[in-house]
Amino acid sequence: ERTKQRQRMTLFSLKLAFFLIMMSSATAQLCETVVGNSWRGLGDALDRSYGFAILCPFHISGNGCPQDEKGYKVKEAELYVMCDSISQSLDGESVCLIDCPSTHFTVMPGTSLTLDGITLKGSKKSAIQVKPQGFLTSYNSVFAHNRRDGGNGGAIDAAEGSDISLMYSLFENNQALNGGAVYHLGAAVVRGSSFIENHATVSLY
Repeated sequence: ERTKQRQRMTLFSLKLAFFLIMMSSATAQLCETVVGNSWRGLGDALDRSYGFAILCPFHISGNGCPQDEKGYKVKEAELYVMCDSISQSLDGESVCLIDCPSTHFTVMPGTSLTLDGITLKGSKKSAIQVKPQGFLTSYNSVFAHNRRDGGNGGAIDAAEGSDISLMYSLFENNQALNGGAVYHLGAAVVRGSSFIENHATVSLY
């Protein structure tokens, strides 16, 4: 598993370097706009990202939230989602924020999702669900005020056989029956992350 993690990070590093080189010679803006601060706009941006998306700051909430309770289903082998926090949206936002009651991302078997600088908030069905043989990595991301009523993992519910890495991320005020912030039955790496005021009957984190 460690070898697979190193291989994935090497691949993403190469993708990022290539992307930045290409963009440095282009006249287009670096980040991709989430049209209308809507779930459809986010889905469109991710679908055309070819596995690597740098998103301009956005705020999805209310009527912009997904109708599908499973949120965005990761079906590509590798999907890296980064927030360009240096830029600002038209309404002055400098964060990439999803504040919706549904699940925000479902990582399907055999796929990998990496979030970098993304804020997930307000889910009532676990912000992220990771299926068996799914891979999740979180860098510098925030999981706040998510919950799973009568279920597991307020922020992240990761199935047996999945693999997660939580790097320098914040988990605050999440709650569930089991695993207030994270419920996980697979391999995990946790480094430099903070867990504050998460609540559960039985909690891993």
